[in-house]
Order: sequence, then structure tokens, then C-alpha cells
Amino acid sequence: MSKQRAGLPLNFNLGVTEAEVTAPVHLDDYLDREFAKPLPRPQTPRPQPTIPKVVDLERKERKERKLEQPKKEPEERPKARIQPLRRPPRKELSLDAETERKATEVVGDIQEQGPQSDATSSEFVRAIVQLAYDARHKADYSRLNRRGQWGSPTAKAFVADLKEALLKAIGQHYLDRYSYEAKDQLRDETPETSNTE
Repeated sequence: MSKQRAGLPLNFNLGVTEAEVTAPVHLDDYLDREFAKPLPRPQTPRPQPTIPKVVDLERKERKERKLEQPKKEPEERPKARIQPLRRPPRKELSLDAETERKATEVVGDIQEQGPQSDATSSEFVRAIVQLAYDARHKADYSRLNRRGQWGSPTAKAFVADLKEALLKAIGQHYLDRYSYEAKDQLRDETPETSNTE
């Protein structure tokens, strides 16, 4: 089987004479052309839409009603200062993975045990901050050691020391606020000393 030659077949013909091929072609420039004016279109009269008389009567009635009603003058109201609602500024907390896991577990406990099943982490953090704020007058932060570099043992110890200082302050705040309950609880939890003499 012979291969077909690429391109047009040998017997293909455009039907152009040799004189047309060799003669130069002169194309008019678009500026040389005379532009024929478009012929005016014959204007056919458009049929006027017929509006039923009912619509005309309704319009007339509306106009009469508008004329009959006296225009009410707007009452002058004292201008009140409207202040735009402004959201309080927000602050983001940066938590490491372990702290985030612990916070999620505590929030899960609040959701399971409490009446609010959709309690959020921000509500939990706000409650903790409010508690630390209420107990701050009992806190003693003067014994905290310096943090040191991030990731060092002293940096981890700073968090542990801060937790202990907050615990003591909150405990003292609890004793001051709920003194009777605290005394009852301490009495119930301390073992009775029996004299074996």
C-alpha cells in the first residue's frame, strides 16, 4: 500500500486564470471609498395602544384622592445623638498544643456536666480571668522566679510557679468569701484524732 502524499492533491485547481495570477491587484484604500448614505427607512405609523376607560377612571380617582388628602407636615423630633455600636477590643491568646488540649477537655466537661451544652472556650477563659481578677488582691507574685529563654526549664517553671501563686490567691479568696462552707468542708475532710492513752 502506497503512502499518501501530504498536502493538496495534484489535480486541485482554484479556477484562476494565469492573467489574474500575474496581474497586480489594486485594492482601494478605505479613505478612497465613497460611503453611500443609507436610504431612509419608510416610516410606518405605529398603532396607538388602546387603554380601556376603566383604567382612566381609576387614575382619575387616585388623583382626586391625592388632592383631597391634606399634606401632613413632618413633626419635628428632637435630634438624639446616635452613637455607633462599637465592639470592645479583642485579644488573641497563643496556646501551645498541650494547653489547648487541656482547655478543650475542660470545656468538654463543662458542656457534659453543666446545663449549657454549647459552652465555648472563650466563655471558659473569661471565667478563669474573672476569677483571677477577683482574687488578685490576695495574690503574691513577688516570689516568682524569672522566666528565662523560651523552652528552657525555667520557662516551664515560671508557669508552674504562677499556677501555684494563683491557686493560693484563689484559695484565700474562697476562704474569705465562703468561710462557713470552707470550715464545714475542712471539718468533714480532716480525720478525727482519737486519744489512745
